[in-house]
Amino acid sequence: MIESNGLRPIVDSAGSWFSSSPTMAVALTCLLIAVTTRYLSGRAANATKIQADGSVSPPTLPYWIPGIGHLFSFLFNNESLLQSYRDSAKHGIVELNLATYHNTMVFSPSLFRDVYSLKASATENESIAFIEWDNIFGMPRQSRDAFVKSYPVLQLLVTNYVGKDEHLSKYIGGVIRQFEEHLPNLASFNPSPVDMHPWERSARAECVMDEKGEAIVEADLLDLIRDFVGYAVNTTFFGTALLEVYPTLQDDFWIFDASFLGLAAGLPRWIPWPSLTRAHIARRRLLAGLTALERALDAEDAGRRPADPAWTWRDLSDVSPGYRAIRAHLVAHGVGPEGRAAQNLGLLWATNANANVAAFWMVLRIYAEGGELVERLRGETEPFAKVERAGGLPGGAIREPPRIKLDVKGLENGCPLLMSTYIETMRLDAGVQALKTVRENCVLAESKEDESFHVPKGSFLHLLYWLHHWDPRYFPQPMSWIPDRHIRRESMDEKATASASRAEWGTVRPYGGGRTMCKGRKFAEKEILSLVAGILALWDIEPADKSGWKLPPRRRTAGVLAPKQNVRVRMRRRKEAWE
Repeated sequence: MIESNGLRPIVDSAGSWFSSSPTMAVALTCLLIAVTTRYLSGRAANATKIQADGSVSPPTLPYWIPGIGHLFSFLFNNESLLQSYRDSAKHGIVELNLATYHNTMVFSPSLFRDVYSLKASATENESIAFIEWDNIFGMPRQSRDAFVKSYPVLQLLVTNYVGKDEHLSKYIGGVIRQFEEHLPNLASFNPSPVDMHPWERSARAECVMDEKGEAIVEADLLDLIRDFVGYAVNTTFFGTALLEVYPTLQDDFWIFDASFLGLAAGLPRWIPWPSLTRAHIARRRLLAGLTALERALDAEDAGRRPADPAWTWRDLSDVSPGYRAIRAHLVAHGVGPEGRAAQNLGLLWATNANANVAAFWMVLRIYAEGGELVERLRGETEPFAKVERAGGLPGGAIREPPRIKLDVKGLENGCPLLMSTYIETMRLDAGVQALKTVRENCVLAESKEDESFHVPKGSFLHLLYWLHHWDPRYFPQPMSWIPDRHIRRESMDEKATASASRAEWGTVRPYGGGRTMCKGRKFAEKEILSLVAGILALWDIEPADKSGWKLPPRRRTAGVLAPKQNVRVRMRRRKEAWE
């Protein structure tokens, strides 16, 4: 039949060509598969599946690779993929196929609220959290069962100490005292690294002379800010002894954090990814140091001296009550020192990884915006960041550093512009999202009158807060940092005082929402506002690059976006504070 139709020569010719050009044959086959997949997935995307309750399946996006779906695009180019869809979408929901798994992406405030209103049994994130404790923080197998049993009360304890006013005031009070003591020496002007503070050494601080012959300090702003904050937070919670016996803890922490997402994915050390390998090694050192601290406290509880010769501990009496309460709970549930160390690494990450980098972005953006904003903020915060001028030796040139007193409540309640800059920084730089497992079939709708969407049991639900934060329909010029964007005036008078204005969060959700909202949000807010107000009161900062400020590109992390490169700055003591 083929011969009679004259097709035999064509088939033979095609077979001969494919045999002689196997590379081209494979390429054409892959192209055919991709085009077919794109066509079929496009048809599926346009098909509406109506459920018995009248809800419909969320809209989907077509894809090119069978079995893989949108996985590569989501992992390596999700901002472009999702923003292009969002800008033309009627509803704030879309379903992606990530390696055959159904993943529903939600990115509108009304749908966020609908997710929060679901009953507790409908979604959960504990199973994902336990995988993270294993993959990221190295929870040992022998401690896992005991840790899982301790987890519900453990969450309440953590919330109690970093989120409830009774204990929060003591914890944040300790951090603020560290700020008050050390902010005047954020840059010490010491020429030798041996005499510098740890955060200065991390920032490669260097005392130099400017064009006028005045002493200034050049430093890497990211390392300076995040390690200064880390020193205050970590010594307040874990005690001063840990950083004394493990002075490179913060260096190891940032190496570990740089590959947080790779660790979360469970990627092994042997993967040819240098930063991932370094992260595995840094985590091992971090766990060794935190385990040593736990063993030292075990010995203290037993009335013995720590026996490990590799770690020489001094007085551990300044370990915080919150740390001791969490530790006692884990000990009571039979979690060993290695398991407690993994839990402590999780706490270390929670209290450092996001707030410290957010503080960097806020300081950078304020000073980069220009002198007018800096002076407005200084005028607003002056009553709550009071500087006491330095004294000196009679007849001498040596002067003591000034003292600063920080009023946290005043900064929160009496400084709408400062608060607005904080909200705006979190809106633009906190690339936050939440992931939940759907345990029961759910229905989501933007309003009672709107179309409702079916989210099936067994799928994953992603709350993409960052995608909403960058939506021009809610925030005009969304990729521009506008410091007074969130100020709401209570008076129509343009000359209304700060007391007649307030900063509002609106639909900005950098800490998530619902039952799983970040427990440390109040702590982070007080910490960052106090730090920024203190720096404004004491320091002038300018770019070391003579061409001016250049904001670094950002890379995605598990929370606040990280700069891809550092920012070298010049720091001067503010004359109004020092003279």
